[in-house]
Amino acid sequence: MAQQHNIAQAEAQQPYLRVGSGPRVVVALSGWFGHGADWGFWQEVLDQENFTWIFPDYRGYGARIDVPGNYSLDEVSDDTLALIAQLQTEGVLTEATPLVLLGHTMGGVYMQHTLLKLRQGGGEEEHASLPQVAAIVGLNPVGALGSTMPEQAFAFYSTAGEQPQTRRAIMDMLTGNRLSGTWLDQMMHSSAEHSRGEAVDGYFQSWVRANFLEELGTVDIPALVIVGAHDRAITAEAVSKTYGSTYPDCTILELPDAGHYVMQEAPLRVAAEVERFLLEKLAAPTG
Repeated sequence: MAQQHNIAQAEAQQPYLRVGSGPRVVVALSGWFGHGADWGFWQEVLDQENFTWIFPDYRGYGARIDVPGNYSLDEVSDDTLALIAQLQTEGVLTEATPLVLLGHTMGGVYMQHTLLKLRQGGGEEEHASLPQVAAIVGLNPVGALGSTMPEQAFAFYSTAGEQPQTRRAIMDMLTGNRLSGTWLDQMMHSSAEHSRGEAVDGYFQSWVRANFLEELGTVDIPALVIVGAHDRAITAEAVSKTYGSTYPDCTILELPDAGHYVMQEAPLRVAAEVERFLLEKLAAPTG
């Protein structure tokens, strides 16, 4: 029987949704309009025997909607480091556990900034003993250069915090104006219900202005990047210039019948590709 999704919560610790109990731990960071429990059917079909999937929330989103924050790049990566330390304390992560960071859209920026801080020793003394990342996976991920969108688009995106209809329009555009209006409405209402407008605004300013590609340098770990051919912003060409230049062992896969939400538009294919890649690259810990 499939393991039920559970929200793990301890006093003064971060809540997260956990799927599975396998020997490889994947910490999955949501996109701009998502939250930890909002990855769709994809969460239901993940391999729970070989992987433990951890879905946290950002401040101002999901189970942490009432947690205040400044919504900055440093804050998100520091929170992610704190979550990794928490997983160690809870026994979910050990020294031998392969750790994977996965990010959807803006989560791609945050997973890479977390990776950068881990490579620099965690930034804080209490994080110095954290495990290094064994692999990364990006789903339509924004790169470490943020975005150079035109001024008119920037102005429109900047209204998303106040206007849920803007979020719907962006989701429609980035999936090629080809998906069900019912799905778009559901995504819009879920985003509005599970996020604070100020957080949506703050995270936009954070990821769109990110610029640490040179600081990140070359990272010798396996990377898988999946993009949808109908995504008008995150293209195979765009990720090849960022992820392809950072990770020598980078596989870029473009799905012909998907857009900006590959895990929702093609959940079975994306689950299979991610799991196949990680099983090939990461041996299960022994002992």
